[in-house]
Amino acid sequence: MLCTLTNLAQPNLKQELPQITVKKDTIVTIEEINLTMADESWTKKFLTDSSTETTTAQQKGFPEGPTKQACVENYDKWAAAAIRLAGKPEDSKRKSLPQPMKTKEKEIRAAIQALGLLNTSDKLFKSYVETLQPVLDPEKTKIKTHLVSALYGAGASALDGSDQQTSPKAANRNAACSGTNAGTSLIHNLICICAVDSTESTAHTGGFDTPTSNSVT
Repeated sequence: MLCTLTNLAQPNLKQELPQITVKKDTIVTIEEINLTMADESWTKKFLTDSSTETTTAQQKGFPEGPTKQACVENYDKWAAAAIRLAGKPEDSKRKSLPQPMKTKEKEIRAAIQALGLLNTSDKLFKSYVETLQPVLDPEKTKIKTHLVSALYGAGASALDGSDQQTSPKAANRNAACSGTNAGTSLIHNLICICAVDSTESTAHTGGFDTPTSNSVT
């Protein structure tokens, strides 16, 4: 137990904690699929030349008011997806459905479902970015701080068990493990639980010779 706690409190804890990483790759794929299924009257509105400045086109046709920002963001998203699709090699390009198929009821339903999936994915990803992602790294740091405090005692600076905050100095084991000295750290608690009584200086605790167990200084 002590070794496990010591390992957890090492400086690399932040890197070794399970990483919660949500990538946008899947959402990007759904964006492209949605474009291949959508009606050409809509998809033709997006430029496919990566060298074209989309900001110029943004100024045309967007409603003024609270919805304008969302419209601009959506335009940027679909324009980027159109450029990605156009720039892919032919052998790996995601092909667009023929226009006659896009007007069939079955394909229209599928396109609506794909758009619904994309909208839901966007909302979930936005929620992750705004609420969960900002607290992940700080929480890892807090976990490490709490582990170090529990293991070595609050305020301990030396992480070798020598600080008074880790194991209070006392004349004997009974004094060191009672009163305000008790419960200062997990290391100290384990010493109090496992060490032999101060009168048994030749006893073996856990297989180790403890000839100086009658002194906890």
